[in-house]
Amino acid sequence: MLAVQIGIGLLVACFSKTVSQAFVIANFPLGFLMFLTGASFPLPRLTLFTLVGHSFAPPDLLPPTHAVIALNKIFTLGARLQDVTFELGTLTLLSTLYFSLGIWLFEKTQMRADKR
Repeated sequence: MLAVQIGIGLLVACFSKTVSQAFVIANFPLGFLMFLTGASFPLPRLTLFTLVGHSFAPPDLLPPTHAVIALNKIFTLGARLQDVTFELGTLTLLSTLYFSLGIWLFEKTQMRADKR
């Protein structure tokens, strides 16, 4: 999850010119990550498609969704670690994607050397 937070922080930095502006902009991804992942309250799933027995909904593009599902399975339903391998794999894949996207965009927008 740390990779997701760093990646989103880098994405926020790409669209901010000042610290105050970053503080305001960071509230939008925080809201998405808190309320659309099912962490605050359960959301109805609008299934887009099913692949290998797993349904996919729009919030599944947010990595914390899979962490919340895995934690619910473990703490509420008594699932074992091997029962949540799909969620952990998806969480790892999406975390890597967000982190890589954050690094790439930060490098493109903020790390340019002035060639004057």
